[in-house]
Parts: sequence; C-alpha cells; structure tokens
Amino acid sequence: MAPASPISLAPPTASHALGGVQAFALGVLRNTVEAVVERLLIDAIPLPRTRQFAQTLSDLRAVYDEHASLSFKLARIAQVLGALRQDLEAPDKQTARYGSPTGPMLRACVTLRTYLCVVLPVIESLSAEWTAIDGSARTTLTAPIMPARLTLTVLARIRDMLLAPELSDMMTRPELASLSDRVDTLHAVFEQNAFFRLGPPRSSG
Repeated sequence: MAPASPISLAPPTASHALGGVQAFALGVLRNTVEAVVERLLIDAIPLPRTRQFAQTLSDLRAVYDEHASLSFKLARIAQVLGALRQDLEAPDKQTARYGSPTGPMLRACVTLRTYLCVVLPVIESLSAEWTAIDGSARTTLTAPIMPARLTLTVLARIRDMLLAPELSDMMTRPELASLSDRVDTLHAVFEQNAFFRLGPPRSSG
C-alpha cells in the first residue's frame, strides 16, 4: 500500500487571505442590497388595498423569499414591477379596474406609478450589475475579485434612489436615513480600502 500523502500545513497565501476578505465583503454588500430591496420594494411599496394588488405583493414576497441568487431575485422583481407598471399605464385597464378618473383608487395608482418610475429603473440596473459582480466572484474559489468600480456604482445607485423625494411620502425619514447611512458607510469602506480597489495581487511570474 502506498504511503498516505502528507497533510499540507502551509500557511494561507496572501491571495487566499484576500479572497476571504473579499468574500466576506461581498456577503455584507449582498445583505445590504437585500435589506433595501425588502424594505423598499416589499414592505413600503404603496399598493392600493385590493385583491389584485394583494396578489402582486404576494408575488414579490415569494420571489424575495426564494432560495436563489440575488441577481435572479432582482431580475424577477424587476419583471413583476415592470408588468405592474404596464398594467397601470394601459388606459382601458385603468378604467375597468380602478374606476372614475377622480376616484381615490386612481389617485392611489398615480402614487404607485410615481413610485415605480423611481425604483424600477434602479432595480433593472442593479439586476444587470449584480449579475456581473456574481460572475467576477466565481472566477476563482479562493480569491474572488470584486469589480471595484461596479461595486461602488451599485451602492451609489441605491443611495440616489433612497434620496429621491418621491419616496419621502412612502417611508418615514428615520427609515430612509437608516438605510442611507448603511449604504453610505459601506460605500466609504469600499472606496477607501485598497483590497477592493486593486483586487488580489498579480503573480510576477
């Protein structure tokens, strides 16, 4: 019987250590994006209280709770919200479903359309950007590379969305400030830390 191969006790390389740091940072970034999505797109979405809109909310919650990648969730949420916006913008469906142009239901739908005009483009962009981040993180198991510019773009995009005045009527100021502060703090960390600006060290060979 051949002797067993010796167990390597070599210390982790700088590349391994950096990969661990970036994997942790990617998890923090993912948690932040998910927290904003849940609070803004599920808990605070200004849906009128009807059976049809209750189904939309149920669809959004089902997507968010699904065991899937964040890029997949963002893409599906964008699809649900996009279908909702198309429905709201169809005059024949509006009249049939929401009643007279002066009714309270239609006013509620105007508020919802304004909300969707703010959040939907952001979610569509985040879906594409997070897909790129996921792709970079899978380039190697030991030292995933987080594209610095794209990571900062994601955070800046979320921050701008949270600062949109249209959202101030749908969430309390402390809630918006709490989410904004969380995003700002993470943005500062990524912007200042050389690990995420430069990526793992390159081989000189």
